[in-house]
Amino acid sequence: MSLLRIFAGEAKDRLEDIRAKQKLEEKLGRKVSDHELYSLTANIEAAQSAPAAAEQSPATPRKPLSKTTRRVLLFGGAALVLMAAAFLAVASMSERT
Repeated sequence: MSLLRIFAGEAKDRLEDIRAKQKLEEKLGRKVSDHELYSLTANIEAAQSAPAAAEQSPATPRKPLSKTTRRVLLFGGAALVLMAAAFLAVASMSERT
């Protein structure tokens, strides 16, 4: 079940990236690479070319975490929980044991 949530989250993040890229391409009137999507200069250029967009609150796109980063965080958290459980088990033993 959690693996399905991870895949759904990745699909949602990718869809948000595609929509943000399309909006930036419409504002600039040219094709935009994935690198330019998170580029400050491309977003400033788009803001300067569309004065109506400047009136709205500017939202900076958030770069989603990569799969590797998510896995490291997941396994690191699991390792911490297991080590804490092992420490509690050893700490709760009597001196005779």
